[in-house]
Amino acid sequence: MRIVRSCKAYVGIFSMRYGSIDPDTGKSFTHLEYEEAQRIRLPSLVYLIDEERQPVLPRDVDFGDSAEKLRDLKAALRRRHVISQFTTPDSLAAQLAQDLPALAERIGQQVDRKSLVNLVESLPRHTLTDERFEFLKKEVGESGAVIRSDALLREIMEYLLAGERQAPFLLLSRSADLGGRDVVDVLMEIEKKLIAVIERGARRMAETKHQDAEDEEEKDGWSDHKSDGREA
Repeated sequence: MRIVRSCKAYVGIFSMRYGSIDPDTGKSFTHLEYEEAQRIRLPSLVYLIDEERQPVLPRDVDFGDSAEKLRDLKAALRRRHVISQFTTPDSLAAQLAQDLPALAERIGQQVDRKSLVNLVESLPRHTLTDERFEFLKKEVGESGAVIRSDALLREIMEYLLAGERQAPFLLLSRSADLGGRDVVDVLMEIEKKLIAVIERGARRMAETKHQDAEDEEEKDGWSDHKSDGREA
């Protein structure tokens, strides 16, 4: 518990495992760390996995007595805190990227906003031509209506197309009046539309390739037929 007492804030992340048990108290060390953080009144951020939207492998789930203790702990967390839910490591990272600067400022720590901007700009990004952006904007449709700036929508789509989710979360949460969960929902809907466009394009390419192969075979067969006719 000395480490907890040396901290200036507490961040609790709870999934489907209660954790290793302290034999003296019967509580997990994770549970004890949380209680110590609250005893010394550390500013806290609490994140729970969204059990309705994120399936978890059985090997990562506690059963029996540990599962019951975890349920009780989560119920207490919901009563005492405004909790945030996450579904994937990416969504958790995005929420932390949004919440930690605000928490740091609350406890009097300096936050270098320029560093956050530099971080975003250093992440991978797929550049869109004007023509491709206009096409994708139509495909995304109402899913992107909450993003009122074409420049911002373009940036967000370029990051999503490169497989990067943290930068879009930071960009949208900074410029739109939305909570973290709403930002994630908007980005997931946009990403879903982009994936549909990519999959549709891939199917068309495969169909075209297949048709070209058939045309080539037919052409070769016709050439062979003509050759046989001349020999006859």
